[in-house]
Amino acid sequence: MSTARSDAARLRGSLVGATSATATVAAHGLGGAPLPATSAVLLLVAISAMVGAVASSSADAQRRLPVIASFLGVGQLIGHYTLAFASGHHHGAHWSTEMLLAHAAAALLVAALIHSAERSFAAVTAALWRLVLVLMALLGEPSGRRPRTVWWGPELADRILAGSGHVTRGPPSLTAA
Repeated sequence: MSTARSDAARLRGSLVGATSATATVAAHGLGGAPLPATSAVLLLVAISAMVGAVASSSADAQRRLPVIASFLGVGQLIGHYTLAFASGHHHGAHWSTEMLLAHAAAALLVAALIHSAERSFAAVTAALWRLVLVLMALLGEPSGRRPRTVWWGPELADRILAGSGHVTRGPPSLTAA
């Protein structure tokens, strides 16, 4: 897998995790629930990070729109139950048709946006890397360039000791050798 595709997969995972957590908190608040406690929010962040990590796997099937939408739906479902049970807002399986349709529509819309962002990101970064390689080939190596001084090496301890003015008398220690 190219670097552009792996970076795009990480972008996909980050966006899936962040938007599933955001949609969960927004739906929880719009449903009339109180603000979640800190522990519930931390648990939601951990769950969303796990969903995002699974969504960022490099399999080609993970890049398809229905798969991204299912990751978003699963993230919202798990997040909803996490916030409901952690905050004492137990309404069980009280799912209305409107709420299910709203969550499904949000998952599809956000999945379409993430899918297009991933494809655009991969294309733009691949083109930029090709441009950088072409520019480096056109510029070439300057003829008057001096070799770089290597500062780190086996003689570093000797150079530091000799330049410090704190030279010890006697045979050299084993660490300087």
